[in-house]
Amino acid sequence: MKSKLKHNIFSIYLSDQEDKSNILFGSVDTKHMLSEFIFVNVVSKTYWEIDLHDIKINNVSTGFCTAMKMKTGKL
Repeated sequence: MKSKLKHNIFSIYLSDQEDKSNILFGSVDTKHMLSEFIFVNVVSKTYWEIDLHDIKINNVSTGFCTAMKMKTGKL
């Protein structure tokens, strides 16, 4: 069976400008890369779910990941 994606990857770019954020499936927009690729294992191949430990804004933890894990019973 031939893959529908060019590569088995996805990338996320978050911007403070509404029209600039994006998620790409099968490719990467290298102009938004600040470092080399970071590969992580997926928790669920069905949904490409990954395990996040923290989301920081201006280097300050939001606590969002822990709160969502507690809410969903995955903590």
